[in-house]
Amino acid sequence: MNFRHLALFFLLLLPAANGIASSSDDTLRYYVSRSSLVIVGTIVGNVFGQSSSGIGPGPRVAFSNIPVHIRVKEVLCGSPLKKPLILVDLHRLDLEEGPIVPAPLGLGQPQPGVKAESISYRELRAGQGYVFFLVPHSKESRVGIGDEWAEWETADDWFGFMPVDAAMVYKLRKMR
Repeated sequence: MNFRHLALFFLLLLPAANGIASSSDDTLRYYVSRSSLVIVGTIVGNVFGQSSSGIGPGPRVAFSNIPVHIRVKEVLCGSPLKKPLILVDLHRLDLEEGPIVPAPLGLGQPQPGVKAESISYRELRAGQGYVFFLVPHSKESRVGIGDEWAEWETADDWFGFMPVDAAMVYKLRKMR
């Protein structure tokens, strides 16, 4: 095989490789389009919250609200922030089992009768990096910690935050 054949082979391969990459980029573009702010940050402090569950003793889908402070390391998409520490309401839909324990309002504090283990956010760790896809928090369902109210909430209940992945961060930087 001579140089011209090799060059032709790579020219034909390039559009195919580009097509493969762009389909996965479409997923990131979709999440960015649903978000007002995309950041890399670390959770500061303890992770507590509450969930509201369906009725019944068996497995059910529960909606969780977890207000956490996030130290912003980098704004990937959106306007720069004035403060490096923001309060965010993380949302997640999870499968729960066992009896329902009503959680009183007063989010962000450990509640009597509500175990942190009942929240599937047990995988969240202070100091660990995450990519957060955020929107301004809706006024009617605001949560907070103490007298501070969350200004941001996750843009999606399933994929609103993910552990930091170098390839994802690289692609998001290129989308600015």
